[in-house]
Amino acid sequence: MWIFQASSSETDHGPRDRVRIGSPDNLMSSWLPSVLRTFAATHPTVSIAVIVGYTRPLIDSMNRGSLDIVIGSRCRGDQPGHLLWREPLVWAYARDGVIDREMPVPLALFPEPCPYREAALAALARAGRDWRASRWSARASTSLSRQPRPNLALFQSVKAC
Repeated sequence: MWIFQASSSETDHGPRDRVRIGSPDNLMSSWLPSVLRTFAATHPTVSIAVIVGYTRPLIDSMNRGSLDIVIGSRCRGDQPGHLLWREPLVWAYARDGVIDREMPVPLALFPEPCPYREAALAALARAGRDWRASRWSARASTSLSRQPRPNLALFQSVKAC
């Protein structure tokens, strides 16, 4: 997990009356609201605006001056940022499910751009495995991040899920 901040030429370092934050859906459906509530309680004169989206487009918005901070995931990239923590990716499938090694791997995927999707497809390419998309979701807080249904789809998730 990374935090990206607008360059110093795009922001002033004096007191602010608002902060514009970009965050992916999975953070807004987990720990970030609690952090924002604490920040709001300790900085009551600061208005907080949160834009939810995918990390890469949020960074583009920040680079255009529309956001002050982006908190998000990345597998690669050259955008300077501060590493907050690392999340090992794991493959998840139904507990008793069996993947037929002769058939394309059924995947549950988020749309592009998504660092987890990129990592999963790169790993399958390195292994020489074909794949097929059997489930799609536009939001991390939907059922893709829940336990997979039997024999429906394999997906990559952070280890804590």
